[in-house]
Amino acid sequence: MEQSVQYLPLPAHELEREAVVEGGVHYTYAALFRLCDEFKAELDQKRLPAQAVICIHSETTVHLIAALLVFLRSSHILVPISPAEEVGRAAQKWASHKCVISRSGVYTWSSVKPEAAPGHALFDVLKQRQAPGLILSSSGSTGHPKVMLHDLRALMGRFEGRAMNDTRCLLLMSLDHIGGLDVAFRNLFSGACLVIPDNRSPAEVGRLIEAEKVSVLPATPTFLGLCLMEGVFGRVDCASLKTVAYGAEPMPETLLQRLHVALPAARFVETYGTSETSAVRTVAAPGLGKFIRIKDKGTAWKLVDGELWLRTPSRILGYLEGGSDRSLGESGWFATGDLAETDGKGGVRIVGRVGHIINIGGEKVNPQEVENALRRLKGIEDARVHGEPHPMMGQQLVATLVVAEPVAELGNAIRTEMRRHLRREFPVWKIPSRVIVQTEPFAMNQRLKRGP
Repeated sequence: MEQSVQYLPLPAHELEREAVVEGGVHYTYAALFRLCDEFKAELDQKRLPAQAVICIHSETTVHLIAALLVFLRSSHILVPISPAEEVGRAAQKWASHKCVISRSGVYTWSSVKPEAAPGHALFDVLKQRQAPGLILSSSGSTGHPKVMLHDLRALMGRFEGRAMNDTRCLLLMSLDHIGGLDVAFRNLFSGACLVIPDNRSPAEVGRLIEAEKVSVLPATPTFLGLCLMEGVFGRVDCASLKTVAYGAEPMPETLLQRLHVALPAARFVETYGTSETSAVRTVAAPGLGKFIRIKDKGTAWKLVDGELWLRTPSRILGYLEGGSDRSLGESGWFATGDLAETDGKGGVRIVGRVGHIINIGGEKVNPQEVENALRRLKGIEDARVHGEPHPMMGQQLVATLVVAEPVAELGNAIRTEMRRHLRREFPVWKIPSRVIVQTEPFAMNQRLKRGP
């Protein structure tokens, strides 16, 4: 099939660059564009009405990337479903049509009864803009799904004009997640190569770092901690790894120190973003501490009563369900729900979540502050702090500690040392009154959930 559309702003002589590695197959940009042409022919043949909401469920990530690039030049609204189907199910009910793309590239289309697919006034905003849309769902830190509508062209427009580079980036998050979309298209718009794992295990990630000479690894602190626990970085050749980008949850200081020891040649970069705004480019603020500076074209930030607000050109149009329109301020502002502080020199640091502050007899406690102190204690691998009801104080603090040694041998000693350690730093109301000690590590992203 003759290529008819230049789907990414790459010079013609760069089309033989590697674009995607998935399932042992290496795709050049020319091969990726041929997949785009195949999907575009399928979509054109269906002659769907403008503003059709189409759910794309692809068994491979490379076919989903091709569909996204085609939708960018369409008038339709996309609901992407990753091979794992982890996040996107809450958004599927908005679709009027569905396309399943098999691993071999076979397209199977089906229609939803028109009365079963709800409409929304926000779709009219896209129609007025003559822009394609993107529906994403996110559970965030609450566990309750939020379904939101993006202007796909505004979202992808953030990646245009990027300089060409030879990065080989491992794509750990799926494309029905804003983090996965951001990583994928920041790299593709600059001619880089995406390396896609067959599964999201530390062992598979380690194998690909070595086999595919991965240079950039974006991951959550929890996943990086699992890699350390399983000895991945010491077992495989990580000489190619130049940058580790971490975000989506707090990075414990002790974990970051251990990662520096395990990967001494890598540069560690903190990232920040939300499902409502996409990721924003940040750089480390000068000096010590964990302050960052937001350096992203068209992006501004401010603190309102200690809460971080962002204004980006790619903010969502609104929520289709869940979420709160009260967080969508005028002139493109978004209330992130993150508590932050500034160094007074343009730097900002996230210190917790607005809804996670715990009230102990009228005294406010930021659980992240206590967790960071606990992780500095010898023998504690990880910590999570949450509040639970108390008959007299309203709430009490509960700490769950992950230790390396058997609980029966060290449990009581660690509880005693923990309280002694915290008394040096905090008033009595910031010291957990109930302590749970375990050897099992927390599940992925468990730190984000501040409940039992």
